[in-house]
Amino acid sequence: METLPTEILSHIFFYLDISSRKDAACVCQTWYFASLHPMLMQGTKFTFDVSTLNEEKSNKITLRDLICKSPNVSLVSLDENLNAKLFIKLHKEGMQILGKHVEQLSLKHSNILDGTLLQILSFCDNLQGLDLTGCNSIFMACRSPLFQHLTSSCREFKILRNLKKLNLSSSRYLNNNIMSRIDTLCPNIESLSLASTNILFSLTGLSKTNSLTFHSITSMIKPNHLVHIDLSRTSIVSSSLSTLASIKGLQLKQVILEGCRSLTDSGVVDLVKHQTSIEVLDVSGCPEIGNPSVSQVCNSLHNLKTFKVKKCQKVSGFSIKQLNLLLNLQELDISECPHVDMKSLKHGIEYLACLKILHMKCCNFSHFGDISSQVYPKRTPLVVSPLGHGLRHLDIGSSKYLDDTVLQAICIHFVNLEVLNMNWCSSVTDAGLLGVPSQQPTEEEQFLLGSKYTTNHGYSGLINSPTDEYKENDEVKIFTDDELIRCMEERGLVRLRLLRQLTLANCPKITSTSLLQIFRYKNHNPFPCLEKLDLGMLRFAVTNDSIIAITRACPRLNYFSMAFCSMVTDDFLRFLIMGMKSLIYLNLSNCDSITEESLLHLPKNCRWLQELDLSMCKNVSASTIQKLKHSIPDLFHLHSRYSGGASLDVSL
Repeated sequence: METLPTEILSHIFFYLDISSRKDAACVCQTWYFASLHPMLMQGTKFTFDVSTLNEEKSNKITLRDLICKSPNVSLVSLDENLNAKLFIKLHKEGMQILGKHVEQLSLKHSNILDGTLLQILSFCDNLQGLDLTGCNSIFMACRSPLFQHLTSSCREFKILRNLKKLNLSSSRYLNNNIMSRIDTLCPNIESLSLASTNILFSLTGLSKTNSLTFHSITSMIKPNHLVHIDLSRTSIVSSSLSTLASIKGLQLKQVILEGCRSLTDSGVVDLVKHQTSIEVLDVSGCPEIGNPSVSQVCNSLHNLKTFKVKKCQKVSGFSIKQLNLLLNLQELDISECPHVDMKSLKHGIEYLACLKILHMKCCNFSHFGDISSQVYPKRTPLVVSPLGHGLRHLDIGSSKYLDDTVLQAICIHFVNLEVLNMNWCSSVTDAGLLGVPSQQPTEEEQFLLGSKYTTNHGYSGLINSPTDEYKENDEVKIFTDDELIRCMEERGLVRLRLLRQLTLANCPKITSTSLLQIFRYKNHNPFPCLEKLDLGMLRFAVTNDSIIAITRACPRLNYFSMAFCSMVTDDFLRFLIMGMKSLIYLNLSNCDSITEESLLHLPKNCRWLQELDLSMCKNVSASTIQKLKHSIPDLFHLHSRYSGGASLDVSL
């Protein structure tokens, strides 16, 4: 292997997953440089915390310590007064975080001036996207024209002219003069984000040079270039949206209007009528948006791929039925839409073969339409209609009426699911996860069993006595091992072998019984692709035995949460830490039984750990937290609120 060319090694690494590729990169210098091949870097993002730099460390830094070939780079905690000059100095001396490989650069919430920004841009010759979200200091002191010293012969001038994506969200000091200067310097902008900015949409603001008006934004829009615009959380009104939509020659593909509370149906209807090429439309959190907008979208935007109407409480099943016209729809978000009944949703999405992502948080599963029994032949379950094998992401969290039968129907039909989120589902039990017949009565049975019958009304004919099929059955069926395995293979969670993310947080009726059976299934990993597992607040499910089973079955987990699981002790947490060496995120908040005895094994075993939550861990001292901060190099976020025995009541 040592004699293989770097190109051959890079080709071999291409077939490894991210975690294995990270481990391989640490073997030797040759393998490390092979892992930096541009083919392997596509789709990755490199985040660098500039606050880790200081004068003492800068003398010990070598090129091998600070090198990056990812096309997407994010600089965190960049400050004009603390570390910006040192960062630029190290780059001039040979540091390779920025360079020709950078295509997307994020400087979110950086405290820098326009001169420093130009120096950073000078290192990125092929830059296509720039994120300046919350960079208020760049524009705050711009009494003179922005970047006034730039000329057409400057290197930075040419870089800005090639810029295609610009994010100016949460910029408080934007005005007409600054936008005019940006328009001059960046004439080829295709994607513009102005979310959470102070924009004057009324006609009275046209003459105010110290403010940013919608008129100045529309005047800088070039119809042949702009295809994506984000005006989320602004005070845009329907008339302004209609003006934007009617710009001659403009063909938008992505329109994000999340949280625009002043927007009404008339504006969205005009937008959809004029901009029929839209592929992504997000009107989440717009309380005045209702059925007219959704109906017009379904009838006009035949190329729509992503549609989000989350928290649009005026949307009902009347318009959702028309979703079957969007044959190219790939992502749908109808979370927290209380008037959308499941029968209408079934009619709308039943034959959408392209649908891959479906968000249905807080949906009312008690309104599911009856279909033929495919779970138990003697019962008519209330389940969602199958969408085929195309669905990859399903979010059904916070659903009060989601029961075991619905979950088992999901496991039967959606076998290609990669992401399943079912947190805060209080009616799901072990039976649903294991695929065994549920002992819980259905909603209709609960109603009949809960009715009161008196001697006066028992024979009046107004209310009949419950029939035998709804009488309580105190006998609990005991399954043999073979019967249990057969149930799990037919209707259980183990059918979803392609799962990458599984969230079961705060499902109070789930116990360790189901977790042990699932993660010990035939003594091998039931979910070979699993990367994220959230078991927070499962007090009776996450025990020492279940920790052993999960660690042995899923040693490649990147994200694991066991918050508020106080039954896990030090010895078994140490077993988890030594077994899951690829962890990036670990949540141990409110785990009262753990101490520094197990936590001090983190630096040796979890070297990729980036975020650790130890909040409210009463047996974890402040000295232990300081040791962890200094001993794990990539640990960017360490949460330790109210740890070390601090009283929450006193602290508040």
